Amino acid sequence: RDIQVQPGDDGVLKSTWAAQAEKVSIIIPTRDNLVFLRRCVETLLEKTDYPDYEIILVDNHSTSEDVLGYYTEILARHPNIHLISYDQAFNFSAACNLGASSAQGNLLLFLNNDIEIIEPGWLEEMVRVVQLPGVGITGARLFYPDGRLQHAGIVVGMTGHANHVGIKGKVWRNSPYGPANVRRNCSAVTGACMLIRTDTFRAIQGFKEDYHLVFNDVEICLRTIRAGWRVVI
Repeated sequence: RDIQVQPGDDGVLKSTWAAQAEKVSIIIPTRDNLVFLRRCVETLLEKTDYPDYEIILVDNHSTSEDVLGYYTEILARHPNIHLISYDQAFNFSAACNLGASSAQGNLLLFLNNDIEIIEPGWLEEMVRVVQLPGVGITGARLFYPDGRLQHAGIVVGMTGHANHVGIKGKVWRNSPYGPANVRRNCSAVTGACMLIRTDTFRAIQGFKEDYHLVFNDVEICLRTIRAGWRVVI
């Protein structure tokens, strides 16, 4: 691979290389809340440089006329957007599994509907990382609206169960886990923005649906590690 190394503004050297062309299926569980959903979808469409992806919206009992009208609008405008109805009581794991069952991509990207895309190269960066030998799952650095760090990997055992490294800090600030802007292995990444190879997802049989709302992301990452893959951020 042709690898380029450049210093970042924070003084950290960053290596990049062209990601192999693989289709990404972006799975977004959602219900009502047009403000969140529109911002997520529109920034994804407008700011994502990576060309080969589909969006699968897994709708859970939306009743808002504005949201239903938005579905009609975006499905007409974007043939790479698909809508699936999930008619059970909300279960994040089950909704993600349902979306994955109809995905066409070699890679599955699970994304919360309140995420806003701010960096055009975000998806290509995630793809190139998950394509590294031995990597099964990768995640993204997420930020609060005021610029503080929200997610740069999860460590099991923090605060009694599992928690985010460097949460509410600066991305360049060092810690016992190292600075948050350096690629590294971790215990888990948040399901708010998680990329996993489709073959890995199927091999470990997807999300455990008895984790309805929380810790489903931690559980699937730990199971992936036990199966022999790495989780990297």
